[in-house]
Amino acid sequence: MNFEEKKRLQSIYDAEITERLSNPSTSRVYSESIRRKHPDLTLHNFGSVELLSYLQTEFKNKKSIEIMDFGCGAGCDLALYCRELKPSRAVGVEISRKMLEQAQTLKESIQWFNGDHFELHKLNQTFDCITSNAVIHLMQNKLAVLNSLIKKLKKQGVLISAEFVTNKSLPDTFLDHYNESDGLFLFGGLIDSQSYLDLHFEAKFEEVEILKKIKFDPRPQIKNLLLKFRPKNFELMIEQLTQIEFEILVTRSQKELESEKVAFQCVNCGTLQAATKKFYRSLNCQVHKNLIKYMHESQWIKCKDCNVEQFVAPFQVHDMQQNKMAFCFPSSMETNKQRLQHSILDPFKQRLPHYSMVLCFRPIELITFLSNPQSKIHQK
Repeated sequence: MNFEEKKRLQSIYDAEITERLSNPSTSRVYSESIRRKHPDLTLHNFGSVELLSYLQTEFKNKKSIEIMDFGCGAGCDLALYCRELKPSRAVGVEISRKMLEQAQTLKESIQWFNGDHFELHKLNQTFDCITSNAVIHLMQNKLAVLNSLIKKLKKQGVLISAEFVTNKSLPDTFLDHYNESDGLFLFGGLIDSQSYLDLHFEAKFEEVEILKKIKFDPRPQIKNLLLKFRPKNFELMIEQLTQIEFEILVTRSQKELESEKVAFQCVNCGTLQAATKKFYRSLNCQVHKNLIKYMHESQWIKCKDCNVEQFVAPFQVHDMQQNKMAFCFPSSMETNKQRLQHSILDPFKQRLPHYSMVLCFRPIELITFLSNPQSKIHQK
């Protein structure tokens, strides 16, 4: 974030909280039960959705969690997490000093930090969970934000966020206007949902999962902004606006998954050896893109003595887009093929009859199955 962008964000949010304090109104972001239980938190909420339920699911069996809310605004979300989850530590990060001044009126024991993502290194702790509610989409360099956030997570920590995205890339006219003025501040810097998810993988999150998609239509508001600022391509932008769909994307991104180290015996020469990479029992092609990319380094290996490629332990690969599922076993287990067919493949096929499924005992079988769009079930 450059100096000008930082000052712009600060000024806009300073103005937002000043306006909200002058004209208080109850936010509808929180559920009715939360509004009744915590009425003092409903007046200064600036998020897009209520994230509490996702955190409750994530940490229902874990105590003493540490949470950071990135772009905490006036602190309402973080105060809600403190009241409902009782974290051992809570840190709110916000670029607007006026927002933090309002946040500091809350009674919860929260550490408030004034700064942007480039200043997170000043915090000397890491967190079990980082939340961000309608913040990342505001930044021009979203990858830099994600790179900073993943560094502040513990090894198996998660980022739970809600962000505005589009169904396709915005036309250049919108991006030009976003760069030239504050007119489309909330919308001109949006990116399409797939590009947004891919940035998480680029930042090296091992798992990225969509928790919810929420449709919304900000086009009337955008049209009003266009009418107010009258950019040079006004008519074209109005026409292009009809072709764009908007949604809020709630995602869960985990820094590292639980993995294990495995030892194996080479099926060719019998050498006992330990695999050097982390091994994962289940991989999903959509949510584990980084792991799928390097699957040949973790899920199978070449024997150090005879150089034969082989699976080192049983695992499963799931491709939701192609409706495929592969169950992989070391080739030494191929003698149990009929039993595996009966105990694993047949029950799964009954549950998911529209899927192509296969038992694989060699890496080349898995590669062929996943790469061939016409591949069918070949165990009957």
